[in-house]
Amino acid sequence: MPHTMIYNLELCIIETKYQGIVTLKEIKETISEAIQIIQDVNCFLTLGDYRNAKVNLSTLEIHQLPKLMSDVLTQSGIAPYKLKRAFVIAKDLDDFHFFETVTLNNGQMAKIFQDVGEAKKWLLQR
Repeated sequence: MPHTMIYNLELCIIETKYQGIVTLKEIKETISEAIQIIQDVNCFLTLGDYRNAKVNLSTLEIHQLPKLMSDVLTQSGIAPYKLKRAFVIAKDLDDFHFFETVTLNNGQMAKIFQDVGEAKKWLLQR
């Protein structure tokens, strides 16, 4: 499986580590898994670690991800603006910055980092 997900009880952060090739199908599976944890523990902070992954999404798929996320959250009874997401990448990838911009333009909180510690620090800021 290209990802592992844990709930960090100490920090109240849902942490997902990706490895290998990540596709839209994998992203959808991860969203479903995260929503279950969000509902179970009432935690709205997520960290996606993509440093060991290659994201294989088209520009159109990247553009549609925030709407997909919004739709799935809303169907689950979760307001999309409540979720705060940090993404850790190995290097400066234009696709992630495009995703960050599209996500912010859709009223969702997301930020790109290259350091896990900085990502966690940002997530924990209220």
